[in-house]
Amino acid sequence: MRKLTKKENMDSRMNVVLNKFKTRITSYPPGMCPLVLYRSLLQMSMNQSCGKCVPCRDGLVEVERLLNSILKGEGSDATLSKMKELCIMIMQTADCAVGVVAANMILHSMEEFADEYKSHIASQRCVENTVQTVPCITLCPAHVNVPGYIALINAGRYADAVNLIRDRNPFPTACAMVCEHPCENKCRRQIIDEPINIRGLKKFAVDQVNAREVKPPKANVKTGKKIAIVGGGPSGLTCAYYLAMMGHKAVIFEEHEKLGGMLRYGIPEYRLPKEKLAKNHPGTPIMHVGKPVRGKALLYPAAYKASTELPDEEYPFFLTTGRILYQYNAAAMTSRAPGLNEIAGEGFIEVNYKDAEKLGFKNGEKIKVSSRRGSITAVARVGRKCSEGETWMPFHFPDSPANVLTNAALDDFARIPEYKVCAVRMEKIR
Repeated sequence: MRKLTKKENMDSRMNVVLNKFKTRITSYPPGMCPLVLYRSLLQMSMNQSCGKCVPCRDGLVEVERLLNSILKGEGSDATLSKMKELCIMIMQTADCAVGVVAANMILHSMEEFADEYKSHIASQRCVENTVQTVPCITLCPAHVNVPGYIALINAGRYADAVNLIRDRNPFPTACAMVCEHPCENKCRRQIIDEPINIRGLKKFAVDQVNAREVKPPKANVKTGKKIAIVGGGPSGLTCAYYLAMMGHKAVIFEEHEKLGGMLRYGIPEYRLPKEKLAKNHPGTPIMHVGKPVRGKALLYPAAYKASTELPDEEYPFFLTTGRILYQYNAAAMTSRAPGLNEIAGEGFIEVNYKDAEKLGFKNGEKIKVSSRRGSITAVARVGRKCSEGETWMPFHFPDSPANVLTNAALDDFARIPEYKVCAVRMEKIR
């Protein structure tokens, strides 16, 4: 007689399920309604309840019912107030951390996503622009159609894949060599095993066909307009490429002998060989429309113009953002190095010691930083690096995303967004 396969104990089998569930959390797509996420987390807490204390056993069920009514568009301000009172009661009377943490989590959502609750109650929908998107396209800084060019690579249409990348990014070869591939962070393939090696596929495509030999899409009819671009680095070349595609005549002013900027002079040879850089160039006829690069740039004096947003009574501090030595850009690659994370692994904000004393902050304390765009939390580094009334923070860390705070107002002349400066308010976390 055939023996039945011996199964492991229930806890071991549950651990397998939980590990699979963990990959779904890692792959949670951008653009999801935060209230739906909080409902899922609340339901998980309800499943963890042992049922011995009434606040946790029955209270969390009632909180879920109230949250569901808000999500269905049937809630009101009274519903929100009742849910808040119930969560405070659960947090104060539950016997263990399951109920306390679950209730505190919903209270935190009411503070962090007050606009989302308001929109669901008043308009029966999420706030504007909250919509689930394709993770790899959304997280790509250039929003390249990643699924599209992967499908073209699979079909062996490498030239078409290069041109599809060029639709949003004119440097397919350089990007294939040095991109930090944040597109892989939320790849849905992680639900099964590992994220798709998107950058590797892009490099495979440009290895099969020289990007410079791939004919770019046909440019628009000539408009007769001429545009000068100061700087032949990645930004300047990108502007020139797309302006030329629109039919304008672009002329680049570059100080150095050769174009490329950071691509040529800032990235080491082992990461981006110069021969690859030449292959990346889509061709002078498109980039410069018959015009050569002109020597050194012509510079003109300009009057100082203050930032669009200055500190006021509501937002009394001036914030500037920048980089630190130990992390790079969005930290998609450097954050994977334990040594670097040990030195600089979390978001922080530099605060003048006199400002910290007035606000009651201590060095190392996590505080709330708010601007007219939103709020984040960051660890306060109290010292003398910043002057009174000024603060500084790096933009590398997803736990303290500084760009949530900064201002996208365009300069009237250069048409470049400010991003690096804005007015903020700092508060203790209660």
